[in-house]
Amino acid sequence: MSAPQLEVLMSGVTAGHVTRPAAPGGPWVFTYDDTYASEPSAVPMSLSMPLQQRRFADARVRGWMAGLLPGHSRVLKHWAAKHAAASIEPFDLLATKIGLECAGAVQFCDPETTADELGSGGVDWLTSAQTEEMVTEMVGHAMLWGRQLRRSAFSLAGAFAKTALYRDDSSPRRWGEPHGSHPST
Repeated sequence: MSAPQLEVLMSGVTAGHVTRPAAPGGPWVFTYDDTYASEPSAVPMSLSMPLQQRRFADARVRGWMAGLLPGHSRVLKHWAAKHAAASIEPFDLLATKIGLECAGAVQFCDPETTADELGSGGVDWLTSAQTEEMVTEMVGHAMLWGRQLRRSAFSLAGAFAKTALYRDDSSPRRWGEPHGSHPST
């Protein structure tokens, strides 16, 4: 059985991959892609994982991946159930749709994911009533990140509910829910 692997992209470019051993308890390993790490404009995935060192194991990798997710176990359990993750481990959660929309322009995906799947995105525009309902729901279900996202599954660290929105620059009162590769504001 081969070790599960996730490709890691930065701004849509392959930056490296994370491998988790097939047997439980082994080290998770992140390896920078040589082409990415050699680019003058390359950005490290974390300050604890500088580009000069191409490979990192376990504690740094687990810490970095966990830092991209909410900090409350109830939220993680809710997300694992909602997105059919194998567990609340960061690797399993980021292997789902959640991994496609992480903070800092980082994406996690199966190496077989196509460019079309990664590149698709857009905005679902919200009415004022929908925006108000969303805020009310977040306040009422803060620990579960209760908002019912239609297509988005973004991940932001922390213990309290957050959302990702996109503001139309031509109309300051027009807000929408970004999905896929479309950025939030």
